[in-house]
Amino acid sequence: MDAMIAGDFRVPGCPVILIIEDDRAVAEALRAIVVSRLVPPPAIIRDYPDVVLAHAALDTGEMPYPDLVLLDPGLPETQGIESLRALLQHPALSDGVPIIVVSGTIAPDTADVMLSMGADAYIPKGTENFAATLITEIYRQCAEAREIRAIVRPVGKDGDG
Repeated sequence: MDAMIAGDFRVPGCPVILIIEDDRAVAEALRAIVVSRLVPPPAIIRDYPDVVLAHAALDTGEMPYPDLVLLDPGLPETQGIESLRALLQHPALSDGVPIIVVSGTIAPDTADVMLSMGADAYIPKGTENFAATLITEIYRQCAEAREIRAIVRPVGKDGDG
């Protein structure tokens, strides 16, 4: 597993990160945390204010298929569970792409339901160590996803490794 280097993490398995957050200031703060703390920073990091626009960007190729999603479930168009359900229905995200729910407004029981539906982690906003917790969870999710991809994807031309 990659080592911690000067407070930053090396995450070669997550070069494309999708942020779905309706509050522009929060989206920029999430972007700043990710870009400043991950080494190397993601090659592509895009944010959209709702699931509908994220779906459209994925469908048109404006947004490459992500390696990880940060989701605020308190979006105006869809709330909580519906946001996650809509994300999980997109083909780009149905193949084990980690989804981290980042919210300060959902009840603990709603977070539990979202985790049971397919979200990979829940991180409450506004906690004292939010940035460190977020980066640690991104690292963990990307490392796990990379290991899973290595197992399920054939290595050799004929899949014989």
